[in-house]
Amino acid sequence: MNKIMIMVFVGLFLFGSMQVEASLNDKDQRLMGEYDSLRGEYKLVKEEWSNAKEEYISAKKQYKRFDKLSVDEQEEKFGIAKNFVSKTLERIDAHINILANWAERVIQDEELQNEVISELNGYLLEIDEFQLEVESAKDIHQLREISKDVREYWGSTRVELKKYVGIILTERTNNVISRAERLSERLHFKIDTLNQDNDQVMEMQNLLSDFDSKIKFAKEDYSNAKAVYSRMDNLQDFDKLLREIKDYLSDSKKYLRESHKSLRELVKIYRSFTGDFPNLGDSE
Repeated sequence: MNKIMIMVFVGLFLFGSMQVEASLNDKDQRLMGEYDSLRGEYKLVKEEWSNAKEEYISAKKQYKRFDKLSVDEQEEKFGIAKNFVSKTLERIDAHINILANWAERVIQDEELQNEVISELNGYLLEIDEFQLEVESAKDIHQLREISKDVREYWGSTRVELKKYVGIILTERTNNVISRAERLSERLHFKIDTLNQDNDQVMEMQNLLSDFDSKIKFAKEDYSNAKAVYSRMDNLQDFDKLLREIKDYLSDSKKYLRESHKSLRELVKIYRSFTGDFPNLGDSE
């Protein structure tokens, strides 16, 4: 579970050096607030799960001789096991909720966003059903069967979730590229109005051409990554395909960082030439 979350968190903040984003709009502020709340809840749930797991492990040997325990001991150990399974489900639920929050914030394509969130909500409903089964379990035998089902369910689900991690990371890259393309359009407009025979202006044009080239290469890697996640329909291939996505996004990230170097130099020359910064805000 932690590996999936690490991939999400690292990927979502890969492009923090691209200083081209405007202030958050109302929707983004709401979603970021929800994310902060979900992250806090996840931390709490994880701590509770860790405590429940530790308590369960401490009592694990006694489950092998459960039938020989006294009634009071059986009731106590049953409660410990039940709590551990319930906390496991709560942790999975919190994990999926964070993915759903980021899907809503990151994925701009409404159809794709709705599809991803709908599928993630489907997992949440299944988690709710498992919780009801745990709550209604009458004895250790029923709980063992439910626990087995939960393990099998999470074994396949955590692999399936890698597809959504791939989608979120890829669409995050696309958002950065789209902003950079809009930024390029504004810079072309501003620089084209300047004296094209001036050496500094020609240097700015060269830097802008380099910026455009790097964004083009980044976009090609994004397209390749997107093509890969569209093929993620076989669970056995998910790890391999996710590695391919990460490789393409790593290359895309490299080009975006290189484009940012050209952008910074361009802005420096623009300020020297005009005495002011170009307006780089993205209001769209």
